[in-house]
Amino acid sequence: MENNNIIGLKFEFYVYNLYKNLKKRNVRHNKIISINRRKNNNIRVQIDVVYSSWFKDYYVECKYRKENTKITLNEVAKFYAVLELLKVPAKRGEIVTNNYFNDRAKEYASSKGIKLHDLDNLVKMERSRQNIIRRIINPKIDIEQLIRKTKIRKNMSLIYQIASL
Repeated sequence: MENNNIIGLKFEFYVYNLYKNLKKRNVRHNKIISINRRKNNNIRVQIDVVYSSWFKDYYVECKYRKENTKITLNEVAKFYAVLELLKVPAKRGEIVTNNYFNDRAKEYASSKGIKLHDLDNLVKMERSRQNIIRRIINPKIDIEQLIRKTKIRKNMSLIYQIASL
């Protein structure tokens, strides 16, 4: 059984690689953004995945969940608050999960313009990145297996272990 922090990090790398393979531009993982505030009070914000499209950055929050655990309104609201801090329109924010969102989270995200990608969306994205031969040979896509097979870059693994101490 893998540590929750490690499997969460693997999910972030899975989404990072998926977006790169789907030809998103300038895909970056674990972007740290400093927000300068008055009185020398800086805030640092971490974004799981960032990509560019038409000269604008899009911000992606990755939420790995065990089976039957949905993403809640509170988690979507926290991500919205981060976008507000960054002064980024919510329509440039996305939340990706290997599971699903509860109804209140979906309603809130819809009202703010945040794009949600659940397990069904991940399967569709995975299908679009696979070539036709692979889809014929293996028509069933197991997202959980793909996440667990994802390799973590060594330097990121070390950083993540130190940060979680």
